[in-house]
Amino acid sequence: MKSIKFCAILALMFLGVSTQAQISESTQADSAKITKKVKDKRPVRAPFQSGTLINQQTTENLKKKELEVMIEHRFGTFQNGYQDLLGVYGSANIRIGFDYGIIDRVQLGFGVTKNNLTTDFRGKVMIFKQTRTNSMPVAISYFGDMGIAGSKDTVQFKKAVDRLSFFHQIIISRRFCDYFSLQVAGSYMHYNIVAAAAGTKHDNFAISGGARFKISPQSSILIEFDYPFTNTGSLEHSFDANKSYPNIGLAWEIATTGHAFQIVICSASGILPQADIVYNSNDIATPKKGLVIGFNITRIWSFAGKGK
Repeated sequence: MKSIKFCAILALMFLGVSTQAQISESTQADSAKITKKVKDKRPVRAPFQSGTLINQQTTENLKKKELEVMIEHRFGTFQNGYQDLLGVYGSANIRIGFDYGIIDRVQLGFGVTKNNLTTDFRGKVMIFKQTRTNSMPVAISYFGDMGIAGSKDTVQFKKAVDRLSFFHQIIISRRFCDYFSLQVAGSYMHYNIVAAAAGTKHDNFAISGGARFKISPQSSILIEFDYPFTNTGSLEHSFDANKSYPNIGLAWEIATTGHAFQIVICSASGILPQADIVYNSNDIATPKKGLVIGFNITRIWSFAGKGK
């Protein structure tokens, strides 16, 4: 009888341990599923390495307490050939800019551009982030800037408000895989004063597109295209100095954490987005007069501390 009781006690103890183990395994499995589901809701990795895609903006923005310093340089056109080393010795345009992350999805900045001695103030807001579960299949950002021409031309700029120009853009991007990202954007821009003889309108609209092809852990090929809907010069017709021509850009980007360097060839030399779209006189149909080479350099510093 005692041996029967002892065996019964051992069986109950084993059954309890087995049941507890099954409950523990089931709990761990459920926990793993929940953890995986939570992780999948995280945003995808950045579709673009930098907030700038050649001349366009991307949906990427700075994190809180990050400072970005950027230098954008465009040499002259190819029209003099090797006499000025494909525009390197010709007239050039340059912009130096500073952007700062106010919060993780909002950044503000300013810069100065050589052409027309323009100072610009700008901001970008990331409205939606693309998620790994595709619950949000794309990233959406708003970008806007205000340019203030500092030229001494008092004939064109009779009043202070005549110097102002504005640019607004909605950008939509998607990271399709580790090696390919695509974006499209719609833009509206306004100049308070325009050259009447050229027939340029105060209000202008454009559509833009861009892509990134990652070819190595640190290198990417960038492509962009801007097409103005107003005051447009056709690629199929002869050059017209009073028209704005579409911008086509190609770049090789070398990027590391916090740093990006782009070698650029494009048909726009204005650098500021409203200048590139409204006053782009470089016609890609005549490459010698329509192409410029240049570079972009960006460097990011974080002031969030080690904990961030």
